Amino acid sequence: MQQTFSNILIPVDFTQNTEVAIARALDVVDKSGGTLHLLHVQQLLWRQNAAANKQMAQKLATWKGLLEESTPGVTVHSILKWATNVQKSIVATAAAVNADLIVIGKRTPHKWPRLIGAVNPSKLAATSGIPVLTARPGSLHQPIKTIVVPVSDSLPETKMQTLTALCGRLRPMVHLVAFGSGAAISKKATNTLLHLYEWVQKSLLCPVEFTLLEGKPGAKQLLRFAARIDADLVLVYPENETGLDFWNRPIQDALPAHSKVEVLAVRRPIITTTEKQQHYE
Repeated sequence: MQQTFSNILIPVDFTQNTEVAIARALDVVDKSGGTLHLLHVQQLLWRQNAAANKQMAQKLATWKGLLEESTPGVTVHSILKWATNVQKSIVATAAAVNADLIVIGKRTPHKWPRLIGAVNPSKLAATSGIPVLTARPGSLHQPIKTIVVPVSDSLPETKMQTLTALCGRLRPMVHLVAFGSGAAISKKATNTLLHLYEWVQKSLLCPVEFTLLEGKPGAKQLLRFAARIDADLVLVYPENETGLDFWNRPIQDALPAHSKVEVLAVRRPIITTTEKQQHYE
């Protein structure tokens, strides 16, 4: 399984979002050989003159220089692109640089899902197949100490890979959460929960607890639980574990700017019976 995040893409907009995203990327990147890719996407719709283009390139170069000076073991690349669709450009760039994590700073929620230039982190994770970590200003300088992981019937392979990378550097407290009714969950979910509990304890050597939440799985229930235990991060599958309402607004839009709770979305894998048996051993 993936032991560290060594190739991280950071979309930057030169606002506080950039500071938040870079700070978190530095927390999780492999300090002894990792790479950060700073990507700024300027929309063709608002194309500017040559002077403005030069200014954007200079801002990227400034960030690149600062990061290389402060983290000598990390390689930093800067990328400036023009595109009609920011989200599609991020997906394409992530594939081109073979990123294993995308980190986004998000200061304010988008009230209109189709807003031009808006990036939907959950859809970005689902489309790219790459984990997407969304941080808010409230998480700046806040270490990741507690992670909430919802558990369903199937083995969460990509969540396990992501936990391996996080626990390797951060050693957080892991809270496994299952949903049920009347203090009971399905036999499959029970088996998955027990296997994950033992795996986190024995393989990751992280402290771990599990909790049963009453009712059906939902983003709002997860956020309430995260607030109750003062969690720092929730690790979820995009869309089916992040939708807030009828419009399927992402869970990230329920969090205010001052929230320290971060959301890490990873795409659900297709797992064969053989792979299940191997992970359960």
